[in-house]
Order: sequence, then C-alpha cells, then structure tokens
Amino acid sequence: RSPSGVSVVEAAMQHTCSLDRLWLARAVVQDPKLLPHVAQARHGPGVISQVVAVLPERECARACQVLMHTGAELRNSRHGKKVLASLGSYGLGSADAGGCFASGC
Repeated sequence: RSPSGVSVVEAAMQHTCSLDRLWLARAVVQDPKLLPHVAQARHGPGVISQVVAVLPERECARACQVLMHTGAELRNSRHGKKVLASLGSYGLGSADAGGCFASGC
C-alpha cells in the first residue's frame, strides 16, 4: 500500500505475460480498500486502466462499482480525479451503470 508498490504493480502489468497480468489484476481487485488506494497514487490511473483491461466483464464491472462507490474519496485526489474522469468518459455516471472504462469490458 505504498506509492512505490503501485509503481511496481504498474511495471509488472507492463512486463508480464497475459496470464500473470490477469492474476495480478485479480489480486488488486480482491481487496476493495486497495483499489481506491491504488487509484489515488501517482501511477494509479495507469494501473487501474491496465487492471480493468485484462479483467473479464463481470470482474471489471465489480471493480468499476468499487471505484464509483468511493467517488467522494477519489475526488479529493488529483490522480483519483483522473480515474473518475476515465470512468465518466466511458459513460459510467453511476455505480450501477454497465460497462467499464476499458473497451473490452
């Protein structure tokens, strides 16, 4: 849960095979408290977009719901605002809206 840990996750998401990326994304999403923490970190927006890009639709939707439910917390962070803007750019104005901010969801 450190800023440097988020950058390590980002590097791992960029340099591992697709199966490892999937398992790493699932690990990030597994803890609902971790996802907003990651989103607020300097490298968070990139990590979040990579995480949801590799998740199957159902898991992606769950991750998006967690992020939307923590919208107030994310709006207090420069990087959290970027994540929310990404969610909004894909038509996710509410937590129960469908889809995700990766086109594969």
